[in-house]
Amino acid sequence: MKIPYKANINDFLNHSGNLAFENDHHSNDEIDEDKDYENEESEENEEVEKIKDINKGGNFLLVSGRKRTKVTNDSADILLKKKRKLDNDLYKPPTAEELNQLRETENLFHSNLFRLQIDEMLNAVRLKDKYKNLFDIWFKKFKGTIESIKETKEYELSDVELGKKLNMHISKLNVPKVAKGIFKFLKPTDISIIGSYVFEAAVGSNITVDIMIEMPAKMFQKQDYLNYRYIKKKMIYLAYIASNITDDIAESKRFMNDTLKPVLKIVPSGKLGTKINVLIHISAQEGSFRLSRFLPEKNNVRPQWFFGETKNIAENFVPTPHYNSIILHDVIMKIHAENMKVIREYPNIRDGIILLKIWLTQRELLKGYAAFNGHIITMLILYLLSIKKLNTFMSSYQIVRNVWNYLIHIDWCESGVSMNQNEESKDRILKYHEYYDCVFLDSTGYYNITTDLSKATYRWVQKEAELSLNHLDNAHANSFQSLFMRKVPFYMAFDHFIWFKDAKMLRNLVNVNSSDKDKLDYGPNYRAQAIKILCNTLKEGLANRVHQICVLPNESSEWECTEDNCDNIGKIFIGLELNPEYCFNIVDKGPEANLPEAIEFRNFWGEKSELRRFQDGTTREAVVWSKGKTLSGKRLICKKIVTFLLRKKLGILKKKFIYIASEMEELLQLQKVKITHFAYGTGEEAALRAINVFNQLEKDLMSLTDIPLSIHGVQGSSAVFRYTDVFPPLATVYQPDNQLIKKSKKGLTLPRNITAAPKYVCPLDVSLQLSTSGKWPDELEALRNTKAAFHIQIAECLRKQYKLTTEANFSHINVYKDGFVFRLRVAHSKEVSCLKQQITENGVLQYKDNEKSIELENKLFELPKLTSALHGLHNQQPSFGLACCLAKRWLSAQLLDNSHMPDIVVELLVASMYLMPAPYRPPQMPQIAFLRLLESFARGHWNTDPVIVNFNNEMSKDEIIAVETLFGSSRDSLPPLFISTPYDHQRSLWTKKAPSTLILNRITMLARQ
Repeated sequence: MKIPYKANINDFLNHSGNLAFENDHHSNDEIDEDKDYENEESEENEEVEKIKDINKGGNFLLVSGRKRTKVTNDSADILLKKKRKLDNDLYKPPTAEELNQLRETENLFHSNLFRLQIDEMLNAVRLKDKYKNLFDIWFKKFKGTIESIKETKEYELSDVELGKKLNMHISKLNVPKVAKGIFKFLKPTDISIIGSYVFEAAVGSNITVDIMIEMPAKMFQKQDYLNYRYIKKKMIYLAYIASNITDDIAESKRFMNDTLKPVLKIVPSGKLGTKINVLIHISAQEGSFRLSRFLPEKNNVRPQWFFGETKNIAENFVPTPHYNSIILHDVIMKIHAENMKVIREYPNIRDGIILLKIWLTQRELLKGYAAFNGHIITMLILYLLSIKKLNTFMSSYQIVRNVWNYLIHIDWCESGVSMNQNEESKDRILKYHEYYDCVFLDSTGYYNITTDLSKATYRWVQKEAELSLNHLDNAHANSFQSLFMRKVPFYMAFDHFIWFKDAKMLRNLVNVNSSDKDKLDYGPNYRAQAIKILCNTLKEGLANRVHQICVLPNESSEWECTEDNCDNIGKIFIGLELNPEYCFNIVDKGPEANLPEAIEFRNFWGEKSELRRFQDGTTREAVVWSKGKTLSGKRLICKKIVTFLLRKKLGILKKKFIYIASEMEELLQLQKVKITHFAYGTGEEAALRAINVFNQLEKDLMSLTDIPLSIHGVQGSSAVFRYTDVFPPLATVYQPDNQLIKKSKKGLTLPRNITAAPKYVCPLDVSLQLSTSGKWPDELEALRNTKAAFHIQIAECLRKQYKLTTEANFSHINVYKDGFVFRLRVAHSKEVSCLKQQITENGVLQYKDNEKSIELENKLFELPKLTSALHGLHNQQPSFGLACCLAKRWLSAQLLDNSHMPDIVVELLVASMYLMPAPYRPPQMPQIAFLRLLESFARGHWNTDPVIVNFNNEMSKDEIIAVETLFGSSRDSLPPLFISTPYDHQRSLWTKKAPSTLILNRITMLARQ
């Protein structure tokens, strides 16, 4: 029986009017002409290389393959004439083909460089023709082997000796009973190549080729769709084929996926096996079953058969949507394969699919159970062509961009779509939403392509698409590398991670907590049930503390053909993307005590829930997770919540899972010093205390009255003001005891014959800006004397007006306030100008930078400015400061100190990751930021890219281009590490002396380890 629901996919492409881009026209003939032109150009380049060798002098032998040809003077003259002709061709006006290519680049691509990068990447991932030819030979041999398999007699599916009788191993299905039915091997009705290899869109280091082997309809009896009979037959059919594949065809053969969707993985023998893996899929011939039999509301696993007589469930009202989709997938596999073939005619569409696959692969979203796989991408492209969101004239770049834009704005979790445009199919979408997280119906209108795709994974893809599109539109960045070339590992894409690796515990979790309906629907698919239980519990408990709860798609398990699939759960790796607005709250506010929702809240949280009265006057149910003494403690509130939920709700003990959040922060705690007057944590509280005292001192300085010029600017420049001091200075109370410490008019002093030293307090550098005046002297020595006079007067005023302990020096003032020592310096630009003055031999006065002037300018002007910017960045991203501290600790552990890699350089590198985080989002955990910095170190991009630290987007696109142009044209004269900020643009002030190339290479090597 033919299926009446098959849509004509060619209708999707028959639309040339109302195109989205009117100027995006080029034909396949033009593309072929471009290829011919490229071939001619490569031939001409070879001629030029020959001429270069001739010009080196003398006759020589040209080697081409195994032949050697002696070049005579006559042949050399001919080549030289060709060279002149080539030189003349360089100045010819552009040809029509070249103009067309330039026009395409302008209209169809982000930029000329972007097009070149795409072309180079696509050429790199394509399979070479020689391997295609080898595969064609192999496939012909493979097909002949399968077709030569003899048919068997009939056997009972329940026969426990069936494996021995067929001389093979049959994997256990892990269902309660053996299904009734008969198995007889019949020759397949079709053996064909399907999937992305057909239209040359397969990607990966080892190309995967999908082959479909179709079981004939005669193999199936009435009601074989019930109670796993079809799945059992499919499993035996695939195992029988595997047992008949000889060693001259397959170097190795293993089953993969799971027992419900088994696939045979073959590594071809010989050289082909180094480049290609083959996956054998078993499908059912069209007409084997009615498609309506597999609607999601239908029941095809009888509860009495599955549970036995102990369960009393009305079978007519227990849908099995996921079980139904497994069989339906095999029935319509050939239809999907036919639909995809049309892509071969449109290279741009194919290239767009390849780019999207690469993009998903880099984000670990393409492969594995419940992934946003290549099949979904390909069918999405065909759907967008059918609704005219895409057209065949678009470039690969435009296809990718439009797909991202579509994913951002269309929500398959709320309003699904269908490739079948019949009204009946559209009406069916609402029904499908009752059973699946995401709905994307195929051209038959029955099969949901996103059956296994969870809502969380789809939201994850949406966010990645939005992030990529924003980065693509960022005029300040070259986005190609971060979009397609850089990996985005799961462990660096989220903030907190939970890892479950105990399969026995997860299986027990399902047995205890999964509902009977889910057990009936998912059957032996324990992984899907475990993920559903875990994510639902975490989602309810964490609520608005997290933006996303995502599960890493598990790599398909593999097992030998002679063994059972023991591990069908695998490891479950969950990532939490924290919501910075709520994730650090120490209290979960519930409903008011007199509302019905309060009972639900108490039931969920149990003994953790308590009644509390809040400042707004309301009395609510609430859960308190922390006393909130330290920021490091607040960062672990989500961990406390998850641990409580898993233990109380699901019975999972702490030792049964691994929670990864802030393990490295232990390195920033004070292990040997006991702080009694405040909670130290990881140093943030200590830094905040120093900054608060500085703010008070700033007010004092700004309000001084008895000085000739008022102070109108006070800026700190020490690392503590940037929250990046690994161990911030602690307030120390010094009391004069006339033995160790004495008090005098000048302040606190030490006796001459000292026997013990008091605790050291690191002074905090501060620059003072005075109001403008034209009376500053022009001589350097006089100017410094004037500054010294101001130091004395400011110190005296602070003593008199605010009773502070001060000490005035020629170069600075030491001020002791609330246990901290601040070192104040008056900053005046004229001092820098005086240092720059030089008199030439002709007696001409000129201003030129020198080492002293640069050092003074950096200390008094540039560093305070940078400190203010980094302080503001930390206020926006609270994990920034601690990430810098972790980086400094790591470098110090590698015996690299401030002289090798300056602290301010480390801070700027970390800041660049927060200001331009692509392909990530800014992290909320310092540990994740540090891991990303290590990844940046490991890439060792110093020689190829400048580091742009664009605070508040103060640098315009033209300024950034100017920096990149300078970097490209003058790389040899620039520092090994070039950092540009809005304050120094093309000078890279902080890396002129360090780090050296040797140190950078050492850091790269250490990071890669």
